[in-house]
Amino acid sequence: MTRDQRGFTLLELTVALVVTGLLVGGLVQGTRFGLAATERVARRSDAHAELEAADRLLRHLVAAMDPAGPASPLGASPLVGTSGTIAFRSPHPIAIGFDAQRRLVLRESPATTRASETILIEGLDRIAFDYWNGVAWRPTWRADTLPTLLRLRLAFPQGDPRHWPDIVIAIRRDPPAR
Repeated sequence: MTRDQRGFTLLELTVALVVTGLLVGGLVQGTRFGLAATERVARRSDAHAELEAADRLLRHLVAAMDPAGPASPLGASPLVGTSGTIAFRSPHPIAIGFDAQRRLVLRESPATTRASETILIEGLDRIAFDYWNGVAWRPTWRADTLPTLLRLRLAFPQGDPRHWPDIVIAIRRDPPAR
């Protein structure tokens, strides 16, 4: 072959194909890794979206609590709570508790419509409401006054990847503006 002939040798073509194959293989593996990472993040995000929504809703309901009005059927106490349930008026009676299906459930009883039940979080192992009286956390509350803080601790079954810090909410002492 003389220098005037143009073209590639078989060795040059083989090297070019091998290099191209390595680049394509690297791109495919990188794409697979990226898609798998995106899927893991989406799963985690979906799992935490339920918890974030429940956190925001609880904070909103407690902020809207009406400490001046009677929390019927609770009697004169503005808030009645046990370790597993809490009931208050916001402006209508509300109860939040742990049910037999291991869910955190919101029950509302508006005067103008039928009572409703909303599932806030599913698949819990246990929950615990605690009430701060200014000195220590108490597992129950039934008094003519409100606790200073409300804490909700969520426990998930072993092996469940969800984790959530304690939800601590300051309770407003004055009635909400209307």
